[in-house]
Amino acid sequence: MAVSATTPTSQLTVDNSASSAATKSLTENYNTFLTLLTTQLKNQDPLNPMDSSQFTSQLVQFSSVEQQIQQNKNLETLISAQTANTASSAVSYIGRTVAATSDQIGLVNGTSSINYALQNNVADNLITISDAKGKTIRTLKGETGQGAHTITWDGKDASGNTMADGVYKIAISAANTDKTAASATIGVSGVVSGVTLIDNKPMLAIGGVTVPMENVLSVSGSTGSGI
Repeated sequence: MAVSATTPTSQLTVDNSASSAATKSLTENYNTFLTLLTTQLKNQDPLNPMDSSQFTSQLVQFSSVEQQIQQNKNLETLISAQTANTASSAVSYIGRTVAATSDQIGLVNGTSSINYALQNNVADNLITISDAKGKTIRTLKGETGQGAHTITWDGKDASGNTMADGVYKIAISAANTDKTAASATIGVSGVVSGVTLIDNKPMLAIGGVTVPMENVLSVSGSTGSGI
């Protein structure tokens, strides 16, 4: 199994470029300031020396800004290193079977499993499947007992039409006997087939669904031979 992990470096590149440009501009202004200061000191009237307090204040300001830019560069370096470490950790999930919270499921070859858990026994439970535009595709009757459950969707809409493979959104409407909403957790499980970074956050590919690594609840199995 050939799998690649992708790291978006465009944002880091933009930030580093901006920092470099700021440093270059500051250096040029700083050098110009020192040249002007030196020239004025050389040509001042020895009998009436000018007040150097303003120059000293400006010199301190330049040094302060220079230190701030350097601190930003150091912070960017730390963020880059942390991102690389996080990506390496995420890659170790490839080939393993994981369970994670997610309100999305992947319809593959016309079938999909919906995993959910109820915090307590409920009086009623409906599972709604929607497409990417939020249109309701199908409503299924779910289990009402406390604990984890799995229901299989045959990939058809309410009219019996077969839906195209892809990612669909899941919502659970569980109600207690007094009609109040009951707590429910939706999840996805499967073998991690790939890893990518979105906004510097590791995302795991599981059965066509992309799940944040922080949503993982359990991991089992050993990594595949293709790692």
